[in-house]
Amino acid sequence: MINTPLKKSLVFGIILLLSLSIEPIVSGLSVEKHVLMTTLTRSYNTEIKTEQRGLNITFNGTMGQNGWYISPVEIIIVFENDSFISHFYYHIDNGDLIEYTPPVDNVFVNEDGVHYFAGYFTDYEGNIEGSIGPFTFKIDKTSSVITQFKPIRVGIFKWKFTANVYDATSGVNRIEFIIDQTLINNDTEPPYEAFWKGLMLIVILKFRRTGDFGYLPHIIAYDDAGNFLMSPTC
Repeated sequence: MINTPLKKSLVFGIILLLSLSIEPIVSGLSVEKHVLMTTLTRSYNTEIKTEQRGLNITFNGTMGQNGWYISPVEIIIVFENDSFISHFYYHIDNGDLIEYTPPVDNVFVNEDGVHYFAGYFTDYEGNIEGSIGPFTFKIDKTSSVITQFKPIRVGIFKWKFTANVYDATSGVNRIEFIIDQTLINNDTEPPYEAFWKGLMLIVILKFRRTGDFGYLPHIIAYDDAGNFLMSPTC
């Protein structure tokens, strides 16, 4: 068979498309765009209340997964009207003791990490009547960080995708590798990687025809708190 210049150009063009690198972009896919987002568990508001001799402590926040709050936590302190409590002192983590004097604004904890809340109260004669806590609560409002996501062509139609991801607070839970709107791997341990066999040209043509980024290779990084981040794509 004679290889004409036109055929050679066509083969070269296909090889060039197969060799495309996936460059990072700042924004990821929206929840509405991604076909797998319907399986996500939505966060919900939760309250944890403790009562001890006329003192009510309530923790308010948006609970994610595995006992992690994914919002600032509001600590509401309420004295009962008939309470014998005169003073209440509390501290958060290793901070100084603070006297709570009602009615004042509630306490807000915004920093990511594992925290604890504890305190004690006195009667009108200054006697220490009891203590509360420590109550432990965890906050992680920050998604994981994706430092790298790239393909390596390991065969004519075979690709290896690798990702570097870390999470400073609750830790990385899993990495989902998605291409052509299909989950090709769900990796829970580093090194995070996936293999895919197919023609990248077809994937690119589907994207150009539909405008749906879900066809292009990308990842979703989840942390243990339930935060997730869409990856770069091409």
